[in-house]
Amino acid sequence: MNKIKFAALIALALSVSACGSKAANSSSDGGVNKAVSELVSSSHKSEYTAESVTGFMKSCVASGGNAKSCGCLIDKIEEKVSFKEFVEADTRARTGGSPGDTLVNAMTEAKLACQ
Repeated sequence: MNKIKFAALIALALSVSACGSKAANSSSDGGVNKAVSELVSSSHKSEYTAESVTGFMKSCVASGGNAKSCGCLIDKIEEKVSFKEFVEADTRARTGGSPGDTLVNAMTEAKLACQ
């Protein structure tokens, strides 16, 4: 999990930009598609789009995480950060700014909870 500490934060910055990307639908995904299906199932109510979750998962796994730990991270982040805040943090991070305390704190708490 330490391996993805900062990589997961970077994954957040990449996740929204991956929305609608055909690359997010590849079949060689290290279990990401299955994990995403479970996360966005009808029993999992979330304002996060399937595309944003898929983007996060793929970026997180590519950064050294596994589908289970990355799924835990995004699930915990969703509990603390609204999708609007998530998109705003992504925009700030992609333009060279800080994602903001709300997201950084949520990531820190998620990392601890998912160990």
